[in-house]
Amino acid sequence: MDYEAAWAFRGPRLRRAAERFARRKGFDSGSFHTFQDEATAWLPDYALFAALKVANRGAPWTRWDPDLRRRNPAALGGARRAPADEIGYHEFVQYAFDRQWTALRSICEHYRVRLLGELPLFVALDSADVWANPDLFHLDAQGLPLRVAELWPNASRKGEKGRSFAAYRWDAHFESGFSWWLRRVEHALSRFDALGLADFGG
Repeated sequence: MDYEAAWAFRGPRLRRAAERFARRKGFDSGSFHTFQDEATAWLPDYALFAALKVANRGAPWTRWDPDLRRRNPAALGGARRAPADEIGYHEFVQYAFDRQWTALRSICEHYRVRLLGELPLFVALDSADVWANPDLFHLDAQGLPLRVAELWPNASRKGEKGRSFAAYRWDAHFESGFSWWLRRVEHALSRFDALGLADFGG
């Protein structure tokens, strides 16, 4: 899959779609607000993370302003106001995907086709998941990993390099009743009929 070519084609078109959606006051529509309400567990952090990645020219969050790295409430509040249009764009993209995927699932159900998805076991260090939940991972004060989990490709995946991920703090997950994991599974099952466990995503 040539992701760069795909994004070069889709990115500008998604931007134009978001602008037209905004001009039609789609951000004030009931369906958009319903989507926001249903995605409140992850959408605000994801959209802000994606907007800040753009503002920081793609730099990993571990290189952002210290107050943003540490999720200082005042800094987060200011960040949510500054790139408001960018945040709205990323929320729109997720909304558009949700509508299209819901339509796809309806067609699949009509033809009795079941969808099998994968839930990644690990998440990337430079992700909204880790940035929004640093207490669930072994990180230092700068957000850098104190421990890593490493995955190496098996013999059937020749040419691939090993990958490192921030290690989970399982004690913190246990104390929270594994709520982060339960939300991930619940969200994935809203997209698919059954799930497999993958090494990592992307």
